[in-house]
Amino acid sequence: PPPPSPPPPPPPPRPSVAPSPLRSPSPPPPRPPSPPPAPLPPPPFPVPSPLAPPPTWTTHPHLNCWWDGHGADEVDSPAGSHVAGVLSMHACQSACLASPICEGVVVPANADSLRCYRKTRINIDMCDASDAFHLYTVTRYWPPAP
Repeated sequence: PPPPSPPPPPPPPRPSVAPSPLRSPSPPPPRPPSPPPAPLPPPPFPVPSPLAPPPTWTTHPHLNCWWDGHGADEVDSPAGSHVAGVLSMHACQSACLASPICEGVVVPANADSLRCYRKTRINIDMCDASDAFHLYTVTRYWPPAP
C-alpha cells in the first residue's frame, strides 16, 4: 500500500493586532460650518460707488429755479438761503455733493458775487429764464442695487 499522505501544512500565523499604546487617537469630528455673518444694514442714503465715474455737471445758462412752482425745491432753509462761506464754484459744487438730496445749484451770472443756492427736485421746464443766474445740474453715478 502507498504511504499515507503527509498532513497539509499549517496555515501561516496571523499577525496579532494588539492596541498600541503609541497610537494617536482619531481626530475629532469636524465642526459644523459657522453661519455667515449678518449683512450690514444699508446706509441711510445712497453712497456713490468708489468704482463709479465722478459726477458730471451740466450747465443751464440763464435759468433760475426756486420754490413755489418755479422748478425746484430748496435744500437749505429757510427757503432762499445760500450756503454760507462758499466763495468758489468748486466749493459750491462740493457743497451740493455733500447733500444726498442736492440735484444742482443756482449761482449768480455775475462772478463777482458768488452765492451758492442748492436745489432738489429740479424740473427744468418749470424754471424761469433769467440773465442774472445760471443753473448747474449734477448727474451722480450710484452703485447698482444689491
